[in-house]
Amino acid sequence: MMNRRRFLRAAAAPLVAPAMAAVACRSAAGRETLADGGAPALPSGDAAPAQAGATVGVARDPDAVTSPRRAEAVPGLLRRALGAAAGNDARDALARLFRPEDRIGIKVNTLAGPGMSTSVDVVDALVAALRNAGLGSRGVVVFDRLAAELADAGYPSGAEAERRGYRVVGTDEVGYTRELYFSGRVGSLLSRTLLDVDALISAGVVKDHDLSGVAACVKNLYGLIHNPNRYHADNCDPFLADLLAMPQVRGRLRLCVADGLTAQWHGGPALVRAYTWPLGAILASTDAVAIDAVAADMIEARRREKGMPSLAEARRPPRWLGTAAGRGLGTADPAAIRRVEA
Repeated sequence: MMNRRRFLRAAAAPLVAPAMAAVACRSAAGRETLADGGAPALPSGDAAPAQAGATVGVARDPDAVTSPRRAEAVPGLLRRALGAAAGNDARDALARLFRPEDRIGIKVNTLAGPGMSTSVDVVDALVAALRNAGLGSRGVVVFDRLAAELADAGYPSGAEAERRGYRVVGTDEVGYTRELYFSGRVGSLLSRTLLDVDALISAGVVKDHDLSGVAACVKNLYGLIHNPNRYHADNCDPFLADLLAMPQVRGRLRLCVADGLTAQWHGGPALVRAYTWPLGAILASTDAVAIDAVAADMIEARRREKGMPSLAEARRPPRWLGTAAGRGLGTADPAAIRRVEA
């Protein structure tokens, strides 16, 4: 097993992922105790289990992208996507995933700035749905790596955020753990915000990524660690699967929501407006692998429409999806994914 000293020696070496013993994603006996004082995590067994098949709810309204209808259309789209994913209404779906007393974290993606970040409208709608279901009584926190990027993407702060029912924090404000956490070939410090919540929602964006192929809900989790730059080799495979399997992540991740109001089929993860299109969709699933597989399919379809090579032909296939599925972390086979349009 790699201890901290060995890991730090490896971290000083060229960008080659260190070999580490895999961490199995099993239920812990009781709640996790954290040496750094963070809130205990739910045992891994409490998370939505990976299944032989998965359901991804997809709600579409291309008109929702335009500003006159956006604010009123987005909450309805989110409710429809959540209901389609769960086979009932959004309130019941959320009540099955979260407890009233949970402290809930919503990890957004603001790396690309305005225009290709998780939209504030989607987060406002998500928080309102949680509150409507009587959830998040111990607080809802919206977070990403940098406070400046959150502000640049339009996220409120202070009293305005509280008025909307949540707090907004950057990990650069609260810091990372002092302890390294290991899973497979990943060894990282974790955002203290992650360890301070009981349950996690990954709220990513439907977009192309120049290395991993697709950046939606799983790639969004790279924003939980202090050293994501180390884990982009080989199309992020197996590193994305390793991070998804990390008990501190897996044990908290309850729901994935992908903002596809405006999506991007090439040039990501940075915003390149020439490669964006008004998809007008919100995706939801309890299966992080399945929702990203559906997002990848949408991107591939758009690339075909535009006469672009496939992601595989562009030498960035999202093969990490298959790696994650092979470990029982979710469903990547399109034939086993129910895409329910609402």
